[in-house]
Amino acid sequence: MPNRQHRNFAIAELGTNGKITLHNDGEKPITVSVNTTGYFTTALDQGQNTSTIVPGRLAAGVTIPANGEHVLSLLGKAGLPAARPSAVGLAITASGSGAGAITVNSSGVIEARAEALSYEADIPVTTFMTPRVGCDGVVILRNTGEQPVTVDVDAYAYFGDAAPPSAAPSGVAGDIEKTTGTADLADDVTSDPVHVEIASCTDDLGTSTTSIPNDGSKPVAVTTLHGAVSIGMPASGAATASEAGTAVFNGDDAGYSAAVQPTDDGGFRALVHIEDASAPTSFDFPVTMPEGMVMVLNDDGSVGFDWKAEEMDAYFPPTEEADDPVDPQADFSEEIGPAPEANEGEEAPSSQIISDTLPVPVIKAPWARDATGRTWPSKYSVNGSTLTLMVDLTPVQTSDQDATLVEPTFPVVADPQVQPRGPMRGRRSVCTFKSETDRPHESTWKDPKTGKVGGPEASAHGWWENINCPNNLRADVTVWLEELLPNGTWIKAGTVDKKRLASKKEGGGRATGRARCNKRWNTTWRSFVDVDIVGYADTPGTNMKEHTFPCRW
Repeated sequence: MPNRQHRNFAIAELGTNGKITLHNDGEKPITVSVNTTGYFTTALDQGQNTSTIVPGRLAAGVTIPANGEHVLSLLGKAGLPAARPSAVGLAITASGSGAGAITVNSSGVIEARAEALSYEADIPVTTFMTPRVGCDGVVILRNTGEQPVTVDVDAYAYFGDAAPPSAAPSGVAGDIEKTTGTADLADDVTSDPVHVEIASCTDDLGTSTTSIPNDGSKPVAVTTLHGAVSIGMPASGAATASEAGTAVFNGDDAGYSAAVQPTDDGGFRALVHIEDASAPTSFDFPVTMPEGMVMVLNDDGSVGFDWKAEEMDAYFPPTEEADDPVDPQADFSEEIGPAPEANEGEEAPSSQIISDTLPVPVIKAPWARDATGRTWPSKYSVNGSTLTLMVDLTPVQTSDQDATLVEPTFPVVADPQVQPRGPMRGRRSVCTFKSETDRPHESTWKDPKTGKVGGPEASAHGWWENINCPNNLRADVTVWLEELLPNGTWIKAGTVDKKRLASKKEGGGRATGRARCNKRWNTTWRSFVDVDIVGYADTPGTNMKEHTFPCRW
């Protein structure tokens, strides 16, 4: 329309010259602005094809509370494929009574949290993002504002190869794949002398692997960074695998077969194929878990895993104090000036990582469907380390005037599905770390590569210490300096340094804030360090130290 601004989004493939062409089909000249919000690369695991779709709504009018989160499942919804793509194109609209920002993080993808969408009070704002997709196909929207915000999310495109078509099998595997579909089955499957299928999913939080045995009497194992869960099947005999990946076994009793499908999130579906009314309707799955873990039946019918209270310390072991100090040459240059110790009596504040999820499996709520697609009641019971699936195939009367008696049309397929990562139940996992900085000081430096000497300058270092969190974490450590002016005003001075570092005990280096000394006047300086653990929601806060010495920026 004339004299009005419009905003739209497009996914465009670059030509060989690295350019795209914009064509105006109107009869009048127009003025355009073009912003880029992301890109797809052939280096991503899931393929090299960009697919645009009819925009589909993933979230409509969802209210996210102040400093709250909303978890959004992507796979198989709003035109997105059930098979995990490498990345998706999302349009996000936010409106609220206050100002703030919406940040977007994909579960299982470690990236510095960036403001995806800044919004102002009572002004709807829309932006476009291309987040990568982790193994569980979930993105997390977080409202950083102090007031609730309402969001709409639409899917526009995805990046990844479509799964190649496979021949439709007959028999048990055919019945099962007709019921479950095959779009979310793992497509990169290997085997070894013991396992008929081995499938993995890797993202920034690690690798989840499902191993399906050749022998139905052996358990199926799903292994993550923090241990393995093995689930025995009500099965026997040797496996027969379909082209799409459904491994079929004989049942322990007559009247049913068992099957396993590896899924592309690194988990699997364990299925029973009930052939007729003479078959059993209760099936036991013995579960082996890491020591100190228990199964818990959730209100939604799923089964989660929790740690016994006395075993929390086993998962979050206390870290011993490192014998060696932080390497003074861990940043880019060698400091050759004095570096005073931290102010006497000062203690770095402890921060907490607070997370509702841990990379341990969850067993989704069961379902059972007959050959016509009709759903029949199913549920779990948990008795120690045994999970029991119960399917109710009692004939039911329809609610219409005829009150027809409906019996199941066999075969009936029932499914416990194991996802390698899921929410912890009952308690939140809490661990602590410290953000550390030395006090500002005068220093000179020498580049070890060139021998160049610089300074004098004000400098301070920042690092972090792992108190009782899991090993192998990384943190974005940001250090900056502030200078006190004669009028009593604090200003940021010099350069801000941000590095992604391991903890002190694990050999992580330091980030260094620097400001050149332009005058040799006595000045008060402050050093700040902000530590953000990558992939976790940690509490905010900085550590600060203050010192006076003859240096003016």
